[in-house]
Amino acid sequence: MQSNERADDRRHGGSKLSLPSDRKYIHEETRVRCGEFSIPPWVRNADLSLLTQREREVLAALGDCQSNTVIADRLCITERTVKKHVTSLFIKLEITSRTEAAIIAILRKSPAKCPSGH
Repeated sequence: MQSNERADDRRHGGSKLSLPSDRKYIHEETRVRCGEFSIPPWVRNADLSLLTQREREVLAALGDCQSNTVIADRLCITERTVKKHVTSLFIKLEITSRTEAAIIAILRKSPAKCPSGH
């Protein structure tokens, strides 16, 4: 094992990182392919119509990787309110992390156009 690999193992508690079992998908059966890029079903299935306008603004800010402090300043609300909106997003979109929210925000903001029409 090389020194970089050992450092990575120490950083992650000596174990390899893996997605939760409900996030593992069989590639060919559950992903829509567009060239070399595929969108996981949990991103496609996120029902953005459940979100309020303010929650959509917070989601967009998460897509820009902004902290709660920056989001609060940008939207002229308190950090506590931002935290409530983030929690509400997690529940409504059935996600568990800011990273998942950012992925949804980025991929759903302007859907990629497939040359093949998909």
